[in-house]
Amino acid sequence: MSQRETNTLNFSIIQIVALAVAVFGVIIGLIGAASDSDHFYQVYMFAFLFWLQLALGCLALLLLSNVFDARWSFAIRRLAGAGARTLPLLALLSIPLLVSQEEIFPWAADGVELEDGKEIYLTQGFFALRTILYFAIWIALAFTLTEWSYANDDDPDERRTRRIKSLSIAGIILFFLSATFAAFDWSLSLNYESFSSIYGWLAISQGALAAMAFIILMLALFWNEEPLVRIASPRAVGDIGSLLLVAFLVWVYLSFIQYIVMWSGNIPDKVNWYVQRTTGDWEGFATVMVLFHFIPFLLLLVPGLKRMRGVLAAIAGLILFLRVIEMYWTVMPVFSPDLEIEWWDISLILGFGGFWFALFIWFATRKALVPNDPALDIVLAHPDRQRNTPAGTIVSQPAHK
Repeated sequence: MSQRETNTLNFSIIQIVALAVAVFGVIIGLIGAASDSDHFYQVYMFAFLFWLQLALGCLALLLLSNVFDARWSFAIRRLAGAGARTLPLLALLSIPLLVSQEEIFPWAADGVELEDGKEIYLTQGFFALRTILYFAIWIALAFTLTEWSYANDDDPDERRTRRIKSLSIAGIILFFLSATFAAFDWSLSLNYESFSSIYGWLAISQGALAAMAFIILMLALFWNEEPLVRIASPRAVGDIGSLLLVAFLVWVYLSFIQYIVMWSGNIPDKVNWYVQRTTGDWEGFATVMVLFHFIPFLLLLVPGLKRMRGVLAAIAGLILFLRVIEMYWTVMPVFSPDLEIEWWDISLILGFGGFWFALFIWFATRKALVPNDPALDIVLAHPDRQRNTPAGTIVSQPAHK
């Protein structure tokens, strides 16, 4: 059996397992809904926001990788594109939330009086209209850029390559604007009396961090196989590890700045966001969550450690797990002032995740994992003079004279 046939069989099995996990998760979620329908909406919101965050992070990395021509950008571009192409699934999953806004968003409940312009912005019809616009922008960017890239595989065209880069630059602006307002709508409006101008940037940094960690885990499946073995060189892996550290530091910085600004100002419509999430048992939950973040942070600071592929993949897995925990901490305190973890709280994370991952694998394996780009030949013309030792560390090789 050829290598290609083996990979196809393995990925088919992975998709089947993912779909089985999805069905199992959805069934458990429906069983939970039969006992507590209100909590079902909360679990649904938690799962939806996590996978939306991951898909948007992949879109952000796709846009960024299209702008730069480097080994690391070519290594992640197709995987980021596969993640971005899952956005139609998230659009479909948003429909139950749009038709049940009264059950989820406190501002949509009967008898709630809004002021300071929120009575215009936070209306159910306008909210749904904005959501449609967000998804239209994101899906158009994801599919246009990836389809143009796929077209270059069979018919290389330098003009098309330039269009990809130009659209990506414009797309970064559109993405930041739309993702910022989407964060206000879907996440911050759960505390409709609160406001933070930095919240949208923080949400984008969370998505980018989650997506970078996820793509590193996916690279671990491919970086010893053709064609990625030629692209994901030791130096490129080190660069990707550095990008993970940068994403982590940006998220830490924005989280700290938001906390300091809100808390030091002591303004009710700002500080209430943190009060709700640090009251009772949630304070201990938040403390443990923060302490666990020191583990990947310190590991990424160790010189050379992020160039060890196995260690980097383990760090990425821990960071991705912590993103799930952070999203739980973001959503659940709104509905449960006391920390009450139900046995089926992760059911839809598994359910939606199974469908999402099966779709991701399908998109990732239907085309070559490295794009056909003229700039790639230029990048490969400068060989990486480093190699892997059996332990996974990096050793420099002398240049040939």
